[in-house]
This record gives sequence, C-alpha cells and structure tokens, in this order.
Amino acid sequence: MSAIRIWYPFTFTSRTEQVYRVSFRLAEEATWDHRYHDLRGAELSAVELGLHVSDISRIQASCDAAVGSVYVSIPQRASSASAGDHAPAP
Repeated sequence: MSAIRIWYPFTFTSRTEQVYRVSFRLAEEATWDHRYHDLRGAELSAVELGLHVSDISRIQASCDAAVGSVYVSIPQRASSASAGDHAPAP
C-alpha cells in the first residue's frame, strides 16, 4: 500500500452544493483512505458534506476508475532483478 496521497483530478459537489476535492491512497487493486477537502486543502468530514452511503460509493468508484486512466511508461519491470532487463519501448 502506498503512503502517498493522490488527488482525484476533478472536484465533486455535495448535496448542499459545496464543491470539494478528494484525496486517496492506492492499494494493490483499489483506492482507499478517501479524504474530503475544501478547495484550499483543509480536510472536511463526510458529515460536514452531508454525504450518504451512495455518495461515498460513487466517490470510491470514481477514484478507482481514475487510477490507470493515464498511460505511464515504466522503463523497468518491477519483477525484474536485473538492472539491464527493460520493458519494451511503447
């Protein structure tokens, strides 16, 4: 699991019309530790935003979908023990 927090690239709007951002961490197969922030970065609670279980599920799905949506070239395979063993060029 990653200790690095990642920002979801778009804002969300609560049921009370408050615009907020979401940050999360990456696990092996999904995002986790979702946190909600005002536009200045201060952390907000789900209660402050009036989030329902369905809202939190939508946020989870959106963050999961965002992961891997950008192509990243990795010069070396993570499973490789050899420094000279590189992944093929894109």
